[in-house]
Amino acid sequence: MKKSHLPLFGIGPVYAIVIVLVTVLAVVLKGSLPSVMPPRTVQMILKLIGFFLLVLAGCIWVLAAVVSKIDEHILKNELVTDGIYTWVRNPLYAAFLLGCTGILLIEGNLLLLPLPILYWAFLTVLMRHTEEKWLLARYGEPYRAYCQRVNRCIPWFPKRRGNMDKQRERCVSVRKDRKTRVTMLLCGMLGCVCFGTGDWLMMFGDPASDAALSWLMEGVRTMAAWRLNLAMALAFPGIVLYGMGLFGMENYIPREKPRRAYHYLNIFGMTPWIALHLLYVMILTLWSITGDSGVCIQLYERLKWMIPLSVAVMIPVFVWWAVLQGVGSTVFPKGMAAANVIVIYLLLKGISLCLPISAFRMGFTNALMSESMIIWFGIALIWDIRRLP
Repeated sequence: MKKSHLPLFGIGPVYAIVIVLVTVLAVVLKGSLPSVMPPRTVQMILKLIGFFLLVLAGCIWVLAAVVSKIDEHILKNELVTDGIYTWVRNPLYAAFLLGCTGILLIEGNLLLLPLPILYWAFLTVLMRHTEEKWLLARYGEPYRAYCQRVNRCIPWFPKRRGNMDKQRERCVSVRKDRKTRVTMLLCGMLGCVCFGTGDWLMMFGDPASDAALSWLMEGVRTMAAWRLNLAMALAFPGIVLYGMGLFGMENYIPREKPRRAYHYLNIFGMTPWIALHLLYVMILTLWSITGDSGVCIQLYERLKWMIPLSVAVMIPVFVWWAVLQGVGSTVFPKGMAAANVIVIYLLLKGISLCLPISAFRMGFTNALMSESMIIWFGIALIWDIRRLP
């Protein structure tokens, strides 16, 4: 850094050109790209969120470029931590990220939704290897403290210093190295993908049904045998990988007694997952083979006692985790208790009830728990990568 000040535009042009170009190509070539369009209700929700993000992106850009006049501060070698910079460290880049995400949501193609995650990951890698190194070298500890208080690219409430000190003390006692923790969470997400894929395979089809059980659908009765066989087969690697993720979460509980309680609750909670999955696969396979709803209902009536029992055994570990987070007994902030898997499940359940009866709704609803767990593991994974040593 031989200049008297940092580069005026930083990595901004590189980042903005790349994600804008990808977004434009996704929109222009949408007729040539494969697409998965959700039901109209979901499309409307995505469009509303997309328009909101576009407006938010515009406001953030104006606050950073016009109100805060960041270019003047760069020329004067001043570290800006007020105004919009109180809420996000890189508001100009955040504006491009949110704006491109808004456009993709308005398009409504579900296959394009992973792109914002890639945009975020791209920005994270760029910043860590360029501007953040430059700023740390120039401003030292004040910039390090600022990074600990304020998010890199997602606008959010800044952390209070007292809470940061307590959080830092808890993070020191986190178990295992980062590579092990991240690997276990990724395994958990992959296990949920296995279960979720099986859930979608079982139920994605014609929702018409005249049976007493609404999920004995016409689409399942005429379903190819390989789909139900694959749904059954995926349960076995799914339960192993899912278990690795759940047991990996105990690495974030510093104290021995709460961690041990979580461990044993986990052991009891593992069996119901595969038991319920196989129960439904078995009944749906019988429906597919015989087409006799009466026999299927008889089997369901005989074994339905498993459902409330399984739920009763599965839920305590998630309740216990929420309690530990709420009282500050994990390395995560207390507020993350609101992102407990039970809360996520209830939110997704509410969304599913708003969807029209369709193959998409049946598949989405059947995989709710797997989808909730993927989000839960994902939140923990992102926080670990960003905050823990």
